[in-house]
Amino acid sequence: MDTTLAVPRQDMKVLSLVCGGHFMSHFYMMVLPPLFPFINQDLGLSYIELGVLLTARFVATGVAQIPIGFLVDRFGAKITLIVGLMMTVLGYALFALASDLWLLFLFVVLGGIGDAVFHPADRKSTRSELQS
Repeated sequence: MDTTLAVPRQDMKVLSLVCGGHFMSHFYMMVLPPLFPFINQDLGLSYIELGVLLTARFVATGVAQIPIGFLVDRFGAKITLIVGLMMTVLGYALFALASDLWLLFLFVVLGGIGDAVFHPADRKSTRSELQS
């Protein structure tokens, strides 16, 4: 008796995109801590300042999720997810070029706000795409 579950092609496509986006969310979440010793050495920032940067990123993500949920409902999950991913990449790319604590703070918050899109957009796209 064959007990394998056949997943329709459209469902597999949606699930792959959602999982890929969610993987990127968690990747960007964990990209900064391993770099702390290098940032500490190059920019002379204390580990407390680096911890504040990381905290600011997570606070920005948490605070922005509700408003971004409304944007997902208004404009759709696909465009919101693309814009969020672009904001996250832009924030971390600019973070790599910054040399001042306040610029680092600004760019890590930008990346955190961009990262906030993943949970609202993933839930919306999964529900709407899989139910149709």
